[in-house]
Amino acid sequence: MVKTQMHGKHWIAPEIEWNDEELWTVIDTAFDLKREYARGQRHDDICKGKSLFTLFFNPSTRTRSSFITGITQLGGVAYDLDPGKLQLAHRETNYETAAIMSQMCDGIAIRRYVKGVYYGEGNRIMREFAKASTVPVINMECDLWHPCQSVADIMCVMEKFNTRNLRGKKFVMSYANSPGAWKPVAVPQSNIIFFTRMLEMDVTLAYPEKFNLDPAVEAYTKKLADQYGTKFEITHDMDEAFNDALVVYPKGWCSWEILKQGGYDEKLHEEYKKTHNLAAWKTTPERMDRTRKNSIWMHCLPADVGVEVEPEVIFSNRWSVSVDEAENRLHGQKGIMALTMGGRR
Repeated sequence: MVKTQMHGKHWIAPEIEWNDEELWTVIDTAFDLKREYARGQRHDDICKGKSLFTLFFNPSTRTRSSFITGITQLGGVAYDLDPGKLQLAHRETNYETAAIMSQMCDGIAIRRYVKGVYYGEGNRIMREFAKASTVPVINMECDLWHPCQSVADIMCVMEKFNTRNLRGKKFVMSYANSPGAWKPVAVPQSNIIFFTRMLEMDVTLAYPEKFNLDPAVEAYTKKLADQYGTKFEITHDMDEAFNDALVVYPKGWCSWEILKQGGYDEKLHEEYKKTHNLAAWKTTPERMDRTRKNSIWMHCLPADVGVEVEPEVIFSNRWSVSVDEAENRLHGQKGIMALTMGGRR
C-alpha cells in the first residue's frame, strides 16, 4: 500500500483516472477486508452510520447484492432508489438531483447503459452527477467501463495463481456468441486496461470483424503495453487466441459498428449474424484444451450457457472460477467504499 488519502475521490473511470499506486491500495484494502471476513471479524466501524444511494437504470444481481451487503458490513446502509420513482423521471436535471442527494448521503453509486442511446451517454450522466455532488460517485457499470468487475477479476487471478507476478503470461479477452446486441463493451474495455496495468500480462483481444471495442480504448491499451513492456495483440481467430493462454475471458459484447449507429440495435445484430459465423465463437472443452494445463475460464456472469460457453466448461471445477470471481465483487467494492466513503481525510 502506498496511497493513503482517497476520501471523496470519484470512482468513475479509474482505468484512466487513477494511478497504479491508488489502484493497488484498493486491491490491498479489499484483500485485507476479505481476510477479516474469512475470520469472522467485523469491520463495521469503517463506514459506521454512513449511507449509500444506489441508482440502477439496468437490471442487476451481483452488483446490487454486493453493494448492499458490502456497505452493511462496513457499518453503513444502502438505499436502493428506483430512478423511475425519482423526479428524474419528470425531467429534473442530473445536476439538481446529485446536488440534493449528496447533502443527504455519503456516496452515490450508479449503473447506466441504456438501450437505444448514443455510446458514452451513461458515462456522461455519471460525470454530470460527479460535477454537482459533494460525495464520491461510484461507477457500478456504464457503457464505457466496469471498474468494479475488473477489481474482482484481478483479485481472482492473483488468488488462483497465488501471485501478482504474472508478467509474460497470456490473458485473453475474447468475444463470445450472444443471443442479442444488448451487451455493453464495458467489461472487455476495463479488463484489457486493468490486466495490462496491474498484472502486466500479455493481453490478446479476440473478436469477429466489426466487433472491435472503442478504437480509442484499443489504442490506449497498446500505448500502455508499450509503456509496461508487455504485449497487446488483436486477432480474429478464437482458436489462435486460446493457444497457450493462462487466463481466458470469453463473453458477448455489442458490435462497435452497431454502437456507432445508435447502440444495442437488435435488428442490426440479427443481420450481422447472417453474415458472420458468430455461433462459432463459443467456449468448448476442445478450445480450453488449447490453453495451458493450469488455465482458468472467467466470466462476469450471467453467461448464456450453450451459446457463449458449453456446460462442460462453466460448470467444471477444472476451468471455471466464475463463482469465486463473483464473490470478489463484495470484497473489491468494500475496498472501494472503505477508501472513498470512509478512509483518511
